[in-house]
Amino acid sequence: MADLKKVVFVLWSEDGGIFVPASDYQSDVQIEGALENAKTWREFKGLMPELEFQQLGQWECNGGENIFEEDGRYYFLAEGQQAESFITELGEENVIHADNEFSAKDVWGFGDGDYPGMHYHTCDKVFPESFRKKYGNPVASMVAGSWAEYPIEKLEDMKAQLGALGIDLFEDLSMDPTYSCLPDGMELKH
Repeated sequence: MADLKKVVFVLWSEDGGIFVPASDYQSDVQIEGALENAKTWREFKGLMPELEFQQLGQWECNGGENIFEEDGRYYFLAEGQQAESFITELGEENVIHADNEFSAKDVWGFGDGDYPGMHYHTCDKVFPESFRKKYGNPVASMVAGSWAEYPIEKLEDMKAQLGALGIDLFEDLSMDPTYSCLPDGMELKH
């Protein structure tokens, strides 16, 4: 079993949830907050976890069709690409300027549930097979892949079993993507 010490049970549906490593959970909460609260792309970039902004799928360097302009400099071009040739080829409308109005729906993957992808971070695969078989219900999505969802009515039993394995379990039953159930300043290394 992987060295996993802190996990969060996140309510995912009306009657079930997923387990996420605490460090990934906190990052996803920060991303959700940025998506919900940013007014401009500059603000969105500033609210995101370190390095997350540059990993967005829409940037040309990541296979997307956009570049980012901030204070007269261009970012996220494909290797060897020049801003002028990019603009000539794809047009100014594919340049996202830092002070442009921000909308979460403009972030690639947001509208179809692929971004942010808390379900990609599930840690149930490192749980003992007996635990997964006893509690886990497989979920499959053509877009997002597959993961296991766990019944909320068995939460206390699962908490006891994970505790016996030395895993601290935190609970986020809020359905508020910007709420964090973790204590401030908590060491998040798994």
